[in-house]
Amino acid sequence: MVGVGLLLGLWLTAVPGLSLYSYTDERGRLIVVDALEKVPPQYRDRVREGVVRPFAAAGARAPDRVSRPSAASPRLEAIPDEPAPAPAPANLGADLRLQEPPPETALATEPAWATASRWLDELGRLQDRGEKLWLLARGVSPTDTRVYFLRTEALQALEDLRACEAMTWDRAGEWVAQARALTDRFRTIFFAISRWLAEGGKALVTELPPLLAQTRKVLEHLRRTLPAPLLLEVPLAGTAPRSLR
Repeated sequence: MVGVGLLLGLWLTAVPGLSLYSYTDERGRLIVVDALEKVPPQYRDRVREGVVRPFAAAGARAPDRVSRPSAASPRLEAIPDEPAPAPAPANLGADLRLQEPPPETALATEPAWATASRWLDELGRLQDRGEKLWLLARGVSPTDTRVYFLRTEALQALEDLRACEAMTWDRAGEWVAQARALTDRFRTIFFAISRWLAEGGKALVTELPPLLAQTRKVLEHLRRTLPAPLLLEVPLAGTAPRSLR
């Protein structure tokens, strides 16, 4: 850094022929530097150069004191020895290239597994309806209104399961076949319940328990053997999903 507090009239023990460069900045300050490279480019067209000669070479005696500049005298300030900023290239924008962000993705469950899971839940509800129906027929009456309601509800659920029965699942074909067989078994049972109710309902109390015991075993087997789901990386743009397995 150039000596702090340079003032006009300061005597210098300088190297012979020391060149100084001065300019006035936008704030009206007189700035003096010891190298032209330290002058910002925008001020170089009006920079002033001067040479300081050593007092010894000129045979002069150093002054006893330094005179203070008057109020009208320009003030000298030191600036850091930092290189002047390089001008920005004219083609700065031409070299910039905008890159598209990577496509956003989301994780989704394997569609076939989601269908199979819903199918399994509905089969469990059919099992529950059959067991509740039998408890009402035995404990209250085979002709109780709730018995008819559960039968009708089960038949409607079986109709809704036809979409699940039409599914295909390459990695779990055997599981799908067993689920179809159990669905058909429930359909046969609830059709039989309709016939028993039309005949008075007495056969329902005795014939239904062994049938429901068999369906429960198959249902538990399906719950144990349902394959684990695969997570798919689904691009939000709508392209084909990709398995993460």
